[in-house]
Amino acid sequence: MGYDPAYDVYLPIFYVLLPDKQQDTYWHLLGNVIMQCDLQVDPRYVTCDFEMGLLNAVRQQYAGVSVAGYLFHWKQALRRKMIDLRIPQETVSHVMTAGVTDVLTVIPIGEITEKGISFVRSRVDESDHRGKWDTFWRYFERTDLNESFTTAHPNLMTFMAVIKEKSKNYVVMLDDIRHHRQRAQEHGNLVGVELPAEYHRFCGKQSHITARVK
Repeated sequence: MGYDPAYDVYLPIFYVLLPDKQQDTYWHLLGNVIMQCDLQVDPRYVTCDFEMGLLNAVRQQYAGVSVAGYLFHWKQALRRKMIDLRIPQETVSHVMTAGVTDVLTVIPIGEITEKGISFVRSRVDESDHRGKWDTFWRYFERTDLNESFTTAHPNLMTFMAVIKEKSKNYVVMLDDIRHHRQRAQEHGNLVGVELPAEYHRFCGKQSHITARVK
């Protein structure tokens, strides 16, 4: 995506269906993006998923660039869902603090389901609202991990159908902004997210328990 100052929004420029999530694949993808833009790509910062292969490829292709994740809107969406489920406000506020849900943005994607979610749940008192939290985490896995596709490896027709629908939505959004039917979304400030030491200790304990069970 690229920033359009005329509408104060970010718009998709390339849609790419990749065969895997290897660092070399991302590296070649970003190299082709640079070539398609006639070598005129000089970003101030890059916003992307916190996936190690992608992060390394971005840093190699765009040396010195600041890499960021869009944490603000992500946490706002989670907060709204918690409130919809009538989870107590003080618990929601705790979950939104540093070192809790934002941990899920800086660990490998493969760790989110088995380790990340378990870690976050260990930091929250669910005793009186376990059913609501079960519902919330099902929602999280369905939306944040699966995103727009119903399968992990969509075929080409599914991929094209999703792109077509997303493109139509962007056209409608720009037309609405142009005619003052809606405003561009607020952009969050850049913030740093660090992996807390508690997460490493939690994973160490989990590995020890698993080893004893085996």
